[in-house]
Amino acid sequence: MDPALKASLMRLGRNVFLVVLTVVLVVWGFNYVTETVRVQNLQAARQNQGSGMPTPLACDTKNLDVTITLPAQVARGQALTVNLKVANKANIPCIFDVGSEHLQMRVTSGTDTVYDGATCKAEPSSRKMLLAPLTAKAAGESAYVSANPTPDSFTTSVSWSGQRYKADCSSAGPSQAGTYVLRLNLDGKELVGQQVFIVK
Repeated sequence: MDPALKASLMRLGRNVFLVVLTVVLVVWGFNYVTETVRVQNLQAARQNQGSGMPTPLACDTKNLDVTITLPAQVARGQALTVNLKVANKANIPCIFDVGSEHLQMRVTSGTDTVYDGATCKAEPSSRKMLLAPLTAKAAGESAYVSANPTPDSFTTSVSWSGQRYKADCSSAGPSQAGTYVLRLNLDGKELVGQQVFIVK
């Protein structure tokens, strides 16, 4: 065989071998990295499952920071809207249900109950809000919050139509002028202290 041809074939064979070797190494490396990532993800998932992350329960009123705003007075027959900002002071997440089965308003004037949300329920009956803990979110200490970005506060509103209601929840006409007291309960517990307003 011609020496030059022989040398050329040897170089070609060497180059083919290097190409094949490179492909094999790249495929092996890719598979190795993929398997390593898969194993690490599985390990992280097992650690999270066993880390004792709390399952959110209903918020306890004593662990809530509630800011309430409402007008000091309304005209006779005019609706009254109450705005709430609610924050979770506990160190674990909790669920605040703003539905009428849970968050209920009661309006009274003297001994007269003008409106009772526990009896005359509006829709929706349930609307759950997940609240992250304020302290853990600020300090970055909660694995739950890190994995599930969640607001630590929210705003909502509840309204009274300005009407007096009978026992069967039918309207008895506009409320009379006078001083009224509003109370808000969450699952039967007082959410905020009584609020006084005037109907003119």
